[in-house]
Amino acid sequence: MSLTTNIPNASLIAQSSAVSAEKTVEIAMERLGTGLRINRAGDDSAGLAIAQRHNANILGLAGAVRNSANTQSMLSVADNAMSGIGDKLIRVNELATSAYNPTIKSSELKMIQKEIDHLIAEIDRNSNHTHFNHTALLDGTLKNSSSLVGGRAGDGISFSIAEASSSSLGAYVFYADGVAAAAAAPSAPANSVTTAEDIVV
Repeated sequence: MSLTTNIPNASLIAQSSAVSAEKTVEIAMERLGTGLRINRAGDDSAGLAIAQRHNANILGLAGAVRNSANTQSMLSVADNAMSGIGDKLIRVNELATSAYNPTIKSSELKMIQKEIDHLIAEIDRNSNHTHFNHTALLDGTLKNSSSLVGGRAGDGISFSIAEASSSSLGAYVFYADGVAAAAAAPSAPANSVTTAEDIVV
């Protein structure tokens, strides 16, 4: 004897419609919860691929913005340190000019020389101890550095910072537009003072 179960056709249709409606509600709630129209490849595979490419570009540009900010901060630190060195060199020039005077006595020249020595030592200290995130900036080691500031591989900038120690300042003359540095020609004027009265710069 066989056992059969009769299920009305209308009941099957209602059950199928309920399952379909439940899936639709789940998708709608997921989109509302995430704020995204495409949450998986099944929603829209082509749209997901396009969205992921745009998302990668956006994240790359965000990284480039961070690189730009960090590079600008580093160059600002170097610029401020170079500005301080420039002020010290102006003071050395002022002292050397004032020492070239027959009314200045030996004792006064010694005081001028002592201040110049301190200024030169401070220039060397700035050159050796100016760092940004443990990277030395003014000791001549920062050469041919590059930073990516765009979303593409070619969107980078390259830069170098020359040494700013007392032994290297004035040794070369730098020009813009890619002209190579040329050795500075020494041109010290003759003077009538003795060696003991000379000012060392």
